[in-house]
Amino acid sequence: MRKEMKKMDPQIVQKPTNDFFNSLGIKINQISFLGKGEGSAVFKIDTSEQVFCLKTALFPQRSKKVLNEAKIRQDFIDKGLTFVPPPIYIDQKYFEHGAVFYDFIEGKEPNFNSKNDLSQMARYLAEIHKLDYKVTADGKEQIWKNYQFLHDVIESIKKRYSHLLNQDIIHAF
Repeated sequence: MRKEMKKMDPQIVQKPTNDFFNSLGIKINQISFLGKGEGSAVFKIDTSEQVFCLKTALFPQRSKKVLNEAKIRQDFIDKGLTFVPPPIYIDQKYFEHGAVFYDFIEGKEPNFNSKNDLSQMARYLAEIHKLDYKVTADGKEQIWKNYQFLHDVIESIKKRYSHLLNQDIIHAF
């Protein structure tokens, strides 16, 4: 059974969103809450020009993660993963902890029953492991922390989204 998500008041992003779009000369019609992750929130921004998806970090420790996601998504798009919404604007001026605006795509989801789509996603996700990183004196500890984090994320996905997992995805995990 799906866990009910706590709603967030769109007012928390009202001022920076208005300021940002005012600087572009674009009028906002409506802001609505879409979801919340670990340290970030996602909103639908309906403007006079188009509809955007806003992802913003909720605290400073998540800024880098939200901003890096835009780079990773663009890399996926450049490699041909067409269902990934492209980053349109990246802001650190109006949004204290950073924000990324994506093209909002209504109801377009990958086909999790397609072995071809899953294989393509797995190849692109493997690209994440090729991102630049620094070798540090406590490298072994960092590797262990990263392993633990990934393990916890995978277990969370298995629990929270078991209804979306087929045998191929479970095997990949």
